[in-house]
Amino acid sequence: MKKLLTICFCLLLSGLLNAQVTKNRAIKSKIFLIIVENMDGKKIRGYVHSVDENQLLLKDEKAIPTSIPDSLSLHSFQVNEIKTIAIRKKNGIIKSMSTGAALGAFSGVAIGLISGSDQNVPEDDFFAPIVNAFNFSAGEKAIFGGIMLGTAGAAVGVISEIFQNKKYKVNGDKKEFSYLIPQLIAYIPQR
Repeated sequence: MKKLLTICFCLLLSGLLNAQVTKNRAIKSKIFLIIVENMDGKKIRGYVHSVDENQLLLKDEKAIPTSIPDSLSLHSFQVNEIKTIAIRKKNGIIKSMSTGAALGAFSGVAIGLISGSDQNVPEDDFFAPIVNAFNFSAGEKAIFGGIMLGTAGAAVGVISEIFQNKKYKVNGDKKEFSYLIPQLIAYIPQR
């Protein structure tokens, strides 16, 4: 039983470690949503179109898949207008939740099938009716394990994605904004 749990833990851990991404390698292949809050508290969602030391241009979130000209779908922010900048992966929560659920369900089914069916206690034992009532077949264990670990994996995926979102306070300060420029440039979608 210890070997089985060790193998399943190693498989689960290798899947999770493989899902980690270094900063520069995968930023270009993913689409990141930028949420800018101005000094009035209004939030604009979009994708980085361009950025320099004085301003940030966002392309409207709804304009990316359409053929709306850039001039109609761009939002310009001067640095002194920006209060906060939040960065999220597009559909990141859904993707992390589904990955966690799939990994958890697969692990639960594998553990249930490998552990096999429970043995019945002989009928002459006093507690036999109670113990035999809680005996499960390998298939029942697989279903139960898949549901339980799939749900737990989905929860872990959602929680991990929530903590990966980044929020930066600029408060109109050019120095704070200058630290974000290289990162924002990396988030410009490839055309």
